[in-house]
Amino acid sequence: KTETEKALGLSNRRYLGDYSGMLFVYDAEVSVPFWMKDMYIPLDIIFISSDGFIVDISEEREPCETGFCPYIYASSNFKYVLEVNSGFCRNNKISIGNSVVLHLDSE
Repeated sequence: KTETEKALGLSNRRYLGDYSGMLFVYDAEVSVPFWMKDMYIPLDIIFISSDGFIVDISEEREPCETGFCPYIYASSNFKYVLEVNSGFCRNNKISIGNSVVLHLDSE
């Protein structure tokens, strides 16, 4: 996806299935901020390293209600970010240090 598409993310969506989400893939490990601009649903944001381990989780992030929307930073660099419904990590016992298996198409 383009940087513009990445910046939009799940913005303006009003529903996300229980086991649905959006995966952001970067070319290399990065440290870029995320935000909840134009969001209608709260999210858990899972930051994943290039070797497939969860390096940080920002849980139960609420949409911005004012013009100010704070950035969300991970404590470590990451190559992937998975946005899922708020409470997903708690309900599925997902925590920092867990490993993730990704089967990504190279196209």
